[in-house]
Amino acid sequence: FSYRSRRAGGWIRVRFGRERSNPRPYAGYEFNYTIVHPYPGSVLEQQAPRGLGGGPTGQILAGLLWDSRDDERDPRSGGIADLALRIANTATASRYDFGRLDFGLTRFVPLGPRFVFAARLAFDWAFGDVPFFELPYLGGLYQTEGIGGTSSVRGLPRDRYVGELELLGNAELRATLADFVFAGATTSLRTVVFADA
Repeated sequence: FSYRSRRAGGWIRVRFGRERSNPRPYAGYEFNYTIVHPYPGSVLEQQAPRGLGGGPTGQILAGLLWDSRDDERDPRSGGIADLALRIANTATASRYDFGRLDFGLTRFVPLGPRFVFAARLAFDWAFGDVPFFELPYLGGLYQTEGIGGTSSVRGLPRDRYVGELELLGNAELRATLADFVFAGATTSLRTVVFADA
């Protein structure tokens, strides 16, 4: 659907346990208020899906995180796995009664000193009375846009494909072409060959 919207809100997330312990549980709460403005005569206005009236969506979140990356900002080996459950209903200050189960797995494999192979698999199942504007979101602790856009399937418009079941896969070959010092910091020139599905 094409529409204008405004969304305001905030979130809090807490990780439990020691840093780098596996698995590491986390919990949180997220609240958003969405205002939807369908274009006059649009398919959205004609179909009037659940959520056309916008409103509050408060969600509680619980999950487990496994992190074996060698470097959180620039990993060359290891991986990260995330399993999360989100629940929204009147008790969480939501107009809509729904939930979502998310699983994500990312691995990094060094292929010599200048190459890294990276792969990601993400699964999302939204269930209950999910408002249409919540369908694009994907992920547990690190929530991203839906399928389409720079953080999922590059080359497709953002949120091009949405639904109650979403499956996403990415593969990248990252190459470091050169390392140099710029403004006192070590910097790298890199290129990436990728495939998204």
